[in-house]
Amino acid sequence: MNKQEWKEVNKIVDTALDLAKNKRSTYIQKRCQGDPEIQQKVNELLESIDRSGAEAFLEETQAYPNHLAADFSKQHNNRTASSLVGTTIGKYKIIELIGHGGMGSVYLTERGDGAYNKKVALKLLQRGMGTPSNIARFQRERNILANLDHPNIARLLDGGVTDNGLPYLVMEYIEGVPLLEYCQKHTLSLSKRLQLFKTVCEAVQHAHQNAIIHRDLKPGNIYVTGNGTVKVLDFGIAKLLKPAPKETLLFKTGTRDHILTLGYAAPEQFDGKTITTATDTYTLGILFYELLTGKHPFNIKDKNPSKIENLILREPPEKPSKKVKKLNKNEQTAIASHRNTNPLSVIQKLKGDLDAMAMKALRQEPEDRYLSTEQLLEDLDRYKRSLPLIAQRDTLQYRFKKFVKRNRHIIIAAILAIVTIIGFGLYHINTIEEKRHIAETEAQKAETVKDFLIQMFDSANPKDNTFEGKNLSAKELLVKGKNSISSRLNTQPKISTEVLLAIGNAMSNIDAFEEAETTFREALKKSASTARSLENKTQALVSLGNLEATRTNIDKAYQLALDANNNLDKISSPSTTLKASVFSLLGRLNVVKDNYEQANSYYEKAKNIYVNAGKTSSEDYIQMLTGYGKSLIYVFDFKKAEETLLKSNELYLKKYGKPTMTMAENYKFLAWTNREMGDFEASNRYFEKSIELKKQLAGKETISTALSIYHLSRNYTLMGNYGKSKELAKKVLSTFQQITDPPNSFTLRAKNYIAIANYNQSNLVEAQKLFTEVIAKYTKLNGENHMSVAGPSSHLAVVYQKMNDYQKAIPLLEKSIRINADNLGEESRGVGVDMLKLAVVYRGMGNYEEAQNYFRQVKSIFSEEVPKNHYREGEFYFQYAKLKRDLNQYSQAQKYFQQAFEVYRDNFGRDNKLTKKVRSYIAQSAEVSFQ
Repeated sequence: MNKQEWKEVNKIVDTALDLAKNKRSTYIQKRCQGDPEIQQKVNELLESIDRSGAEAFLEETQAYPNHLAADFSKQHNNRTASSLVGTTIGKYKIIELIGHGGMGSVYLTERGDGAYNKKVALKLLQRGMGTPSNIARFQRERNILANLDHPNIARLLDGGVTDNGLPYLVMEYIEGVPLLEYCQKHTLSLSKRLQLFKTVCEAVQHAHQNAIIHRDLKPGNIYVTGNGTVKVLDFGIAKLLKPAPKETLLFKTGTRDHILTLGYAAPEQFDGKTITTATDTYTLGILFYELLTGKHPFNIKDKNPSKIENLILREPPEKPSKKVKKLNKNEQTAIASHRNTNPLSVIQKLKGDLDAMAMKALRQEPEDRYLSTEQLLEDLDRYKRSLPLIAQRDTLQYRFKKFVKRNRHIIIAAILAIVTIIGFGLYHINTIEEKRHIAETEAQKAETVKDFLIQMFDSANPKDNTFEGKNLSAKELLVKGKNSISSRLNTQPKISTEVLLAIGNAMSNIDAFEEAETTFREALKKSASTARSLENKTQALVSLGNLEATRTNIDKAYQLALDANNNLDKISSPSTTLKASVFSLLGRLNVVKDNYEQANSYYEKAKNIYVNAGKTSSEDYIQMLTGYGKSLIYVFDFKKAEETLLKSNELYLKKYGKPTMTMAENYKFLAWTNREMGDFEASNRYFEKSIELKKQLAGKETISTALSIYHLSRNYTLMGNYGKSKELAKKVLSTFQQITDPPNSFTLRAKNYIAIANYNQSNLVEAQKLFTEVIAKYTKLNGENHMSVAGPSSHLAVVYQKMNDYQKAIPLLEKSIRINADNLGEESRGVGVDMLKLAVVYRGMGNYEEAQNYFRQVKSIFSEEVPKNHYREGEFYFQYAKLKRDLNQYSQAQKYFQQAFEVYRDNFGRDNKLTKKVRSYIAQSAEVSFQ
């Protein structure tokens, strides 16, 4: 193309850019009439300009059609980019070429006028590329950099236009190495790597605050200088964007934008969805993952772009700890040595919080990630301070739903909560359940409060003038009282706030959650007018947090707990009960989030506060012990869990003089604890206590009572007493059918255990029918990938295994493993139990290699997830011994049979059916070995 043609193409393009897209075609056709070659080049150039907004200045795969200007460039500027070395542009003398791409070059330069000796980088647009769109794009980058003033972002120093009309930028020259290389070279520990990463996030957050998204935060764009200073480079493809309303914090961009660094692109950058600050967060997540593990989260090596795109769009990455754990020993050792530690330490440190942070940043849907680097920075800070994180596991809701199945609170206790707080008992209600939430007595309440309560309750008295002609329920009475507070106690904000909190707690106790929330929020508002406003506000936040936790709104509850905890630091001398209530709430929420170590840390803090303050007889302390005892079970501290739950029951009995429903629930958890410790005799005894007490308190068959019987049925199944297990399961089913509307999860649980008893009693056809029914109904209720489907699918597989129908068993077990892995984690106990069953199936098929593979995986999972001498460990030894026997490895078989016998003996006793069965195998194995 000659100079005249090039000018004509650019002229047409410049005019077309000012027209609406629907009018361009007519204009171009008219201007290019008779010259199809020019028309083709105009259209090609316009198409490239539409795409160019997302491309980097030095990106090798530019969409810009350089060939259009190539001939012209050769004719009129045959000097290469490197030939400019030694020349001067503006005030800057070019020393060397340090980067070159499709649209321009970057040079190392120094001031030619001697003003200062510091070296700088100069970016220059290439000749032939000086179209209006490219110049505007260049100016856009200058505007972006001019808006950024942060010590960790490479600064814009100067800019201008050459004599030939080509724009250039002068920037801070960074002498350093890429971030990952720097960490490797200096063998930085994980904590030091996190500090550098935090600095990167702070720089990116500064850009976000200036309405700029970087969109290409690959390691090559983040350098560390010799003195350890981080510098974020290259905002060449960043977007200058108008922020959306504050509540959304979204930044819109075109739907055709693409980041070309495939390994560092967020899913939305491939399919043209909205680009937000969460896009940068995703790329930071990749960088975070690499800093932790030394590996990219996706296996992109030697893959073509379409496969990389498919990986990022379709496949979630592995957790960092699992990624490292799956590497061979040499790779693990190399990674650990670069972090100044050993492989085991790396894996242990990654597990938990760091895993959670990485996985949250890398979630495929932007709304599920950290929505901003501010959130990511907050979690980095919380991790350092050992505080709860924003990041959370996907199974949170499922775990919480299982945990919150409990009895309804009593109406009279709700009313007494108010009366106790003000020191004035007035009213009793006849229909009572047993669980109580009573606040501490405060004797100094004013006479005004007594008058208020008298008037409130008189509205339910037929002899009073305010009587409405009907018997008011506790809920109506509480709502009526709450509505009166604003006018009657308006001049006493302290009393008003405390009474509102009490009424809110009472409403919560009778499941009037919406009314309770309204009341708590009114108390929160009134707390601002009190003398100790911050302390009263914190108490209101705790009350709201507990309410939202009960309603399973965990994110809301967690944020309220964090706000309350932050307030504690600002209160000069917070009351001991307030501090303890905040820590108790954080403990409760961390149990729901599966952060049991963190939960127990908060519970221990709360316990020490109550003990040191002499508040061990308070309702709050006793309740805290109940939560603490349950949480200790999940970290296998069974002795301490047992001691804590027994102490809770002792204090409940001492405080109220008679058993309570909470005590009955505690007995159930004590039964679980003893089962995990292998004392099935004690476990059965505690389950029976729980059942007896619930019947006594409720006076009738309840779901709660039936659930304790259900768990006792499970005990007998584990002990091999299938007749007793089946008898109890049928009783549970009968109860559920009388008080619930089947089909539901309660009736299906009972049927599941009846079916288990059937296949253990060799009633395989009956078991098959029942399991099939249970699976179908669970699938209809909850969907085919719900956790409820996993258990019966696994048991049905065992039925098929016993029928020697292995081809039906395998897909059922694989499905159960997948569901458990998705919900509980790939190395959870549930996955291990199903893998053990799959190993047994493959052994039955004679596929010993595959069986051996699964046994190895089970051993790895059980070593982490199953306590020493647990009955599950006995199952593993027993089945593994059978494999060794099949392989004619009799000495090994004898060894594992013996280990299985010892575990079963310690758990179930010598006379148990399972223990005797293992002992018979030992005898058989010894005979074969002797022969």
